[in-house]
Amino acid sequence: KQWYQRRVAITAGERPMLPDTFKPTDPTDPYSYVRKGAYQSYGYVEFTKCVTDPALGLGLKFEALPDGWGIEKAPCMRVTVLDCFKEGGVDYPDDLKTLEKVGLNVGIMMGGIKGKTTGTRYNSIHQCFDKIEAKMKADMDVLAVPDSAYNAARERYLLETFTWLIFTAFGYDWKYSIHDFKTDQDLVDHVKQSLDEQINNPNYGIENCIKQSQIGEIPRCCTTWAGSDVGQELYMGHKIFDENNTDKW
Repeated sequence: KQWYQRRVAITAGERPMLPDTFKPTDPTDPYSYVRKGAYQSYGYVEFTKCVTDPALGLGLKFEALPDGWGIEKAPCMRVTVLDCFKEGGVDYPDDLKTLEKVGLNVGIMMGGIKGKTTGTRYNSIHQCFDKIEAKMKADMDVLAVPDSAYNAARERYLLETFTWLIFTAFGYDWKYSIHDFKTDQDLVDHVKQSLDEQINNPNYGIENCIKQSQIGEIPRCCTTWAGSDVGQELYMGHKIFDENNTDKW
């Protein structure tokens, strides 16, 4: 019952609405993101460019997102057993595939400074946030954007606390491939164990799923493209979980 209470309700075929703040921008117009209100996509691109700049000295190996990147539209929600595997991204849009290669690396980097308030890496990363906030404020001033509409400090706060985190959860790249399992029974067991985790593990969540993958463990996670768990009845149809016996479906 606790699992059902916290489960994110998904209706197959729906396309989630994305706010304008995640939309693409025009890389030929330096003020495009202000005109479109695409502050978080712009800020995230600038953040990936800043932290991967060799001059900053963080030594990160991943490539920054390209100028103008953003999410044009969210994928339709569809429920398939492929969501338990890397192959769930077979129909994933290109802009989100581009994010996959960066978002996980940013998440690992940010996880490394979680709970810290000082240190060389912490200070360098926050220099990037300071730089982005200052640039946003200057651009908003040029276009005379009132603080009541958008505020650079508020956009920096969202970028620093929210946007990088949800972008880390998006996608399938951290999951194991179908081909990593030797037999059909291994595949079935993986799906069953993943759904069992959703029900029985109070610490189940996308963060722990990704951590498992990073340390070489198979993440027992069946999640949508956005990182949310879905109900086992949507995967398994009439195969209902037997609450009196945790080993049976």
